[in-house]
This record gives sequence, structure tokens and C-alpha cells, in this order.
Amino acid sequence: MMWVDSTYDIGTSLSLTHTHTHTHLNNFYRYRELFNELATEIMRSVFNLFVKNGNYMIPNSSSRDQVTLSRFQLVGKIIGMAMRARIQLPLNLSPLVWKFLTHDTFTRDDVMPEEEGGREMEDDEEEEKKNIVRSSDGIRMVELNGTEKEIPIRFRQRESITQLQAIYSGLNMIVPAELVRIFTWQELRDEVCGVADVPIKNLQRIAVYEGFEPTDDVVQYFWRALDAFSPNQRCHFLQFVWAKLRLPTDMEIKKPFRIIRDSEHDKDPDLALPRARTCFFELTLPAYTSQEVMSEKLSFAIKIKGMSDHDVGQHFT
Repeated sequence: MMWVDSTYDIGTSLSLTHTHTHTHLNNFYRYRELFNELATEIMRSVFNLFVKNGNYMIPNSSSRDQVTLSRFQLVGKIIGMAMRARIQLPLNLSPLVWKFLTHDTFTRDDVMPEEEGGREMEDDEEEEKKNIVRSSDGIRMVELNGTEKEIPIRFRQRESITQLQAIYSGLNMIVPAELVRIFTWQELRDEVCGVADVPIKNLQRIAVYEGFEPTDDVVQYFWRALDAFSPNQRCHFLQFVWAKLRLPTDMEIKKPFRIIRDSEHDKDPDLALPRARTCFFELTLPAYTSQEVMSEKLSFAIKIKGMSDHDVGQHFT
């Protein structure tokens, strides 16, 4: 996978890519896929920019050298460029980040979220009684001066302020601060990240079949398989067929979703994989003989993206 160095002029690079979309439609989907890859890179722990805090990711307070801060600034630029291009990013950032960017008020839940099972919350509450707070990276234990309930909140704000300011600075290089302030933190999060699921009913409504009838068994196998997928799997299905990991919250899909019979493999359909062409929002589907085969083959094809024409991820390995 690829990490863009802090000295790399990503704005120039993406602008050049955008220029080519006027003559090559497929480049637009590569452009969109690039943002998906960058967002995935940002969330990777290998770069140590963000750490898990409850169910979200927050800036790593230990990452404060100049090179790393320039990368936090780059994160802000990527968010801003995605907003301008109306591309949704799969960023699982804490409300702490979005509230800082929109100047909203932090709450205790933002800085000490509950983990599954509630164990982390119990530990933090016990430490808070002793005026001790664990750093966001989980490495340091910090003794607080004071007993007010607001102390842990102020500490969490203060420990990540340098990283948050760098993200904010990068965002404001692309999107004016005055514009960012018109959003609530939820609105900004939804504008940047979109919806982390795919509405199956909407896909069914715009589906166009070639070589199939809507009532065919294989078509029913397909929709049942998609319905049984997790929200994350459905997002990756959307990426497989349309180079989108997320949809805008207010977007109604109008482009036809073409489902085409793979007649080349009619003799042995269970040996073939689905194929996709993202620039046409098109899925070529073998006439699988059972629900089990459909679910298995579709899931496998999405994982490897091996038959899709947009597998830009291969260029970053």
C-alpha cells in the first residue's frame, strides 16, 4: 500500500488526474478510488496517526513531530478536497474531531466513550476518581490537578489540540473556515463520510436486467445474498461495482444498475466469478445454481476485486 509523503503536492496530482476525466471517463472512477485508498491508509495503525478510542479513532497525542504534523495537515486537505469533489470517505473518526472542526462543545462521551462490554468505561471511571487519566495512546497515565468533572474533558481536548489544529489548518486550505462553520458536527461528518451502508431497495428500484428476468431464481439468490451481507460488505460491494465505498446521505441513486447474464459460462456457471465495470455501474453475473454458490462467489469476488476493471488498489501494493 502507499502513503503520500508530506512533501508530495497531492493537490497538483489530483488536479491533473481530474483534468483527464474530461477525456477519459474511467479516470473519474480511478480518481474516486484514490480517495477511498487514501482514507483507508489514514485509518491504518501502521502510520500511527490515529488510535482506537472506544468505537472510534482519535488523533494519536504522541505523534507530534513536524513530519507527522504535516501529515495531519494533509489529512485535513484530503477531507477538504473530498468535500469539494462530493466524494465520501470511509473515515471512522471520533465526534471529538468533527466537533473541533465545527467549534462545537465537547462532552464526556466524546473523550471517554464506552467500549463493547463497557470495560473501558469502567476503567476510566475508576481512574477518574483517583484524578488519573489514561492518555489516548494508552501508554501514559497522567495525574490531574483538580476534582471537577470537566477536568478529564479539558485534558483530552488539550492532549490532542496540536493534531486537531493541524487537521483544521489543512481543511481550511481547501474549504474556507466560514463555510465549515455553517455545519453542525453531525452534518459535517455526514457530508464527508456519507452513509456506511447501501439501501438494497434503492438498488432494486434502479436495476436493469439483461439476459435475466426479475423473477428468475438467480436474481433472487443475488438480492438475498446482498441482504445477508453486513453493512460493511455491502459498502465493498458498491465499491466493486461503482468505485464508491459510501453514498451521500441525501443522494438518490439515479444511474441504472445493470445486471447482465454471463452467457459465456452458462455450461458451468458455478465455476465462474462475477465481474464488474465501475464506469457503467454494471455487474456481469453467472447463472448460479444455488443460493449457497451465489453467496460464496459474490463474497469472494468482492474481497479480491479480481475481476473488476477498477482495481486501482493493485497499483498501490
